[in-house]
Amino acid sequence: MNTIPAQELKRRGLAAGDEGIAKGDVHVIRNNQPHYVVLSEEHYQQLVAEAQEAYLARVRSSLEMSRPAGCISS
Repeated sequence: MNTIPAQELKRRGLAAGDEGIAKGDVHVIRNNQPHYVVLSEEHYQQLVAEAQEAYLARVRSSLEMSRPAGCISS
């Protein structure tokens, strides 16, 4: 897990996060626990797209299951 203490992020600003994000997502540690995750825009967009696809798949599945038997789909 790629981590950075919250105090270091506060002290050094985004430059501290930039160094870590080059290696992957950065977990910001506060009170010895991961509290936040900083990720690249590209990875964020990928996660959003995957979540949208999963939602659409669930909706399609639900609609197909609720369709009466013998109903012709277009």
